[in-house]
Amino acid sequence: NVNDTVVFTTQPNTTIQHICKNDPIPALNVVANAGSGTISSYQWYITTIPSSAGALLPFANLSTFTPSSSSAGTLYFYCKVTNS
Repeated sequence: NVNDTVVFTTQPNTTIQHICKNDPIPALNVVANAGSGTISSYQWYITTIPSSAGALLPFANLSTFTPSSSSAGTLYFYCKVTNS
């Protein structure tokens, strides 16, 4: 079986957000449509360089992820969605 590719219907805001250390960060959320298949997994990643491969965030495997603001710096997040 060949299924359609995942289509994102909702993605996190791509505007850079300035947040103070230890302040709450709004949750990141993705909504995806698997076409003829079903969504089988979500996995969030973190990187310090935009458009580069990131590090897998353990236990960040839902459609929603809330980053921590415990460290200072510029961070980028993305979610890999897999369909069946």
